[in-house]
Amino acid sequence: MRWLIVGPYAPERGAGARWTTLAAVERIDAGDDVTVVSPRPSAAHRHQPLLGRRALLDLVREVGPDTALWARVEPGLLLTREPSRAQAIVERALLGLALRRAARSVLDVGDPGMFPGGRAGALVLGPVDELVVHSEEHRALLVASGAAPEKVVLRPEPDEAQPAAPAPAAAAEAETPARPVPPADFGDLPAGTDRERLEAAIRARVRAVEVSRDQPA
Repeated sequence: MRWLIVGPYAPERGAGARWTTLAAVERIDAGDDVTVVSPRPSAAHRHQPLLGRRALLDLVREVGPDTALWARVEPGLLLTREPSRAQAIVERALLGLALRRAARSVLDVGDPGMFPGGRAGALVLGPVDELVVHSEEHRALLVASGAAPEKVVLRPEPDEAQPAAPAPAAAAEAETPARPVPPADFGDLPAGTDRERLEAAIRARVRAVEVSRDQPA
């Protein structure tokens, strides 16, 4: 499947870039055809304005029955933070149209305040297939705004994620804790790093984590 992935992208720092980059790598590893579009120069395939009506019209034109959409939504990205009522309706109607046209749609929600309740919120919350949030608070806010609970998926930030506790019967046989791997944000890569080198760096990071599981602390 072809995926259009929209959002800040490495080596840019911040939560938005981290989640967008992770989404791209997951889809690439799954064997999908991935195109990444970022709002600022990065290692994405291309960068272009990603805010407001014109950007949303471009998004509508690019997705279709053969293209799935993953997009990060945060202040300054896709939707205007404090629009007039008319602007809110137009922007969300266009985003909703893109979501309906896409083969599958996922919105990574950096700010649930971008999806108020009522008609404007329903234009997006209705057609989207999946809403990804990174805290229980954000999940509750989206559901309160009218999102179907089954559409909202919680993916905690890495420093909040806790490993599953071993089953009682296996607790005594637990292995020596893995050697920790320092967190990486890829911010030390040069600004001009090309896409192939960036993806290689991310894959190397994944391999380092996997190897650490077999090494004692």
